[in-house]
Amino acid sequence: MTDFFKTNRREVYRYMGLRGSAPEAAVEQMTEAVISELAESINAKFCARDTSLEINGSTICFETFSVQSSALAKNLSGCEAAILIAATLGSEADRIIEKYTIISPSKAVAAQAAAAAMIEQYADDICAVLKAEESASGFFLRPRFSPGYGDLSLDCQEDFLTALDARRKIGLCLTDGGLMTPVKSITAVIGKTRNPQSCHIGKCSGCKKLDCVFRKDE
Repeated sequence: MTDFFKTNRREVYRYMGLRGSAPEAAVEQMTEAVISELAESINAKFCARDTSLEINGSTICFETFSVQSSALAKNLSGCEAAILIAATLGSEADRIIEKYTIISPSKAVAAQAAAAAMIEQYADDICAVLKAEESASGFFLRPRFSPGYGDLSLDCQEDFLTALDARRKIGLCLTDGGLMTPVKSITAVIGKTRNPQSCHIGKCSGCKKLDCVFRKDE
């Protein structure tokens, strides 16, 4: 589904902190090598499930759990159902990043950035597939919304993974400290609505954190 060799280089350099400036030749060469290594090694997987949806103020009730978030409630306003997704690049991406953390800090930065761009692109591609599938049933999909965005706490990650049976299906679980492992992974909720209004609004254009260093110009 996703050709990781074609990962958006602009996004990789943005994650490296090179936003608005072209990389030096040596940096570009190093980054290309890291992207190729990751693309050849990772084993990306995802799982998804439909869920019922009920919104009461800032409380969002899914089929098996509830969360508190005014931002998510706004994102899902007008939706009659939702899709939960989890996606991961797999443990090999973590291994490559850990390897370079030990032997080459500069390559570790490039690997972190490339993997971050890859998991975002993978999640976007999953959403594109789901969008095409849902359109046949007359549904439009809202932009995906992940724990950690706005006021949606990361504390709900365990509920997301349990609802998706993500550990069994794609090997995604949480550490004792509450971090996802493999690290380069994403969970998200996607609203389903019959009304296409506002479904074009992207994550950054809908976020009020204007000083975020990772903000995209959309």
